[in-house]
Amino acid sequence: MSQPQDPQVAYQHLLDNVYASTFLQKLASYGISPSTEGEYEDLFTIAAHLRVHAPEKSAAESRFGMAKQALVGYTAQTPVADAVAAETMKSAAFELASDPSIYNAVLTLLAAENNTLAGSK
Repeated sequence: MSQPQDPQVAYQHLLDNVYASTFLQKLASYGISPSTEGEYEDLFTIAAHLRVHAPEKSAAESRFGMAKQALVGYTAQTPVADAVAAETMKSAAFELASDPSIYNAVLTLLAAENNTLAGSK
């Protein structure tokens, strides 16, 4: 076990090694890959803005938006979909937890969260 990290360093490590790699793999599956640092930054900026602003606008901007939301809500609640999602998350969590640097970063963030919660009581 390594020394505890600074929470900001741990957060950045998870961002770089979990979120960014997953995001870039997903983009690559659509044939999109940044070829410069500027494109890399632009893609992450776009993703951040979409995450914040797209959910509230998507249903209103598409004539199929409400049907899509209803279908996603329905299929997300089926036992089969729940089981598949749970197994996928379990597999990904096991794979990520086997990387000591990611495991330690998560422990650091959990410790920081616990310290924050303990201080607010």
